[in-house]
Amino acid sequence: MSHFYGDLQGSRGSATRCGTRSSGISSHPRGWNVGVKVEGRHGGGNYDVFEIDLTKGSNGTEQRPLATVHTDSKGRWHVVLTRPDGTTETLVYGEAKA
Repeated sequence: MSHFYGDLQGSRGSATRCGTRSSGISSHPRGWNVGVKVEGRHGGGNYDVFEIDLTKGSNGTEQRPLATVHTDSKGRWHVVLTRPDGTTETLVYGEAKA
């Protein structure tokens, strides 16, 4: 059974892909000089983790971490931003569930 679901829209219409907890799911939408790579995986328990990297698009191979997103046991989103110097900052969104 699918745990992840992704869709993409382009000039040839839309496409969808599914992933399981063990396979995860990934995407790399890009232009010639810039892109983003998103990888989703099951983080254990009841949460998933998505890692977002900046890329040099179709013209390059460089990839740098931008952010990691996951939820906590209280249902809040945690966004861990990675700065160019490698330091991180965590932002928390959403109210804790009662």
